[in-house]
Amino acid sequence: MMPKKIWKTLEGLTDEELLKLSPRAVSIPLARTPHPRQAEFLALECEEALYGGAAGGGKTEALLMWLAQGVKVPSYSAIFFRRTYAQLSKSNDSPLTKSHDLFRPLGGIYKGSEHKWVFPSGATIEFGHLQHEMSVQDYTGPAYHRIAFDELTQFSQNQYQFLFSRMRMRKDFPVRMGVRAASNPGGPGHAWVKAWFITPEAEKAILQLGAYQPSPAGLIFWPNPNRAFVPARVADNPSLDIEDYVARLRTQLPPLLRERLLNGDWSAIEDAAIKIDWL
Repeated sequence: MMPKKIWKTLEGLTDEELLKLSPRAVSIPLARTPHPRQAEFLALECEEALYGGAAGGGKTEALLMWLAQGVKVPSYSAIFFRRTYAQLSKSNDSPLTKSHDLFRPLGGIYKGSEHKWVFPSGATIEFGHLQHEMSVQDYTGPAYHRIAFDELTQFSQNQYQFLFSRMRMRKDFPVRMGVRAASNPGGPGHAWVKAWFITPEAEKAILQLGAYQPSPAGLIFWPNPNRAFVPARVADNPSLDIEDYVARLRTQLPPLLRERLLNGDWSAIEDAAIKIDWL
């Protein structure tokens, strides 16, 4: 945590003065050091990017760390989405639980009634959900500098693209604006997410990597100059017991789900997709 007197000094700076300190990339020391693959994702400067593919790659933490990069800027505002509120909160491994581990050491205070973290600078990070297709209408007013979608294949393409309209900032704002997402293959939105982010070259490279093989440094795919896909797999997450985790996925999952969660295979096809209520 930064000393209070440093926070007070930063609070007194204008955005222009902050910009001179760290042009377009304001960030603070994180409570947890990113893994190498996460660090590559966090360093991207494009407007939108997808992280992940296989299970266990540290996807949720990567999104939370990316949102935390702007919390020393007083007017910074960000939001983290899951499809339902239960997905945000109902487990010991949920995004909200992980946010406490990452944001408390940065001085954040969680306001449960508002599902929002408030930092000493006045910056905020909200948690939201879009359970129904028209839930986007709940966000027609607010503006955000950064937006994160966890498990993107659970969202519709219309929801994802609508939220781009909620990004606004002054041109001199010292935090780079953008949208970041993370996801495994599969789910109701598999087809559109694959078409949006997964190039044929990415599919080929993913299939060539074994479950125990970390992704090579610099393995990033660009569907267009402003959109990136960063593959990540369990072998990219040194915090896990990789052999145990892979063994459980191999023995407990049916073939299709195993290919998607263990290998991050976007080309694996199921006979019948199970839909959730988007109405």
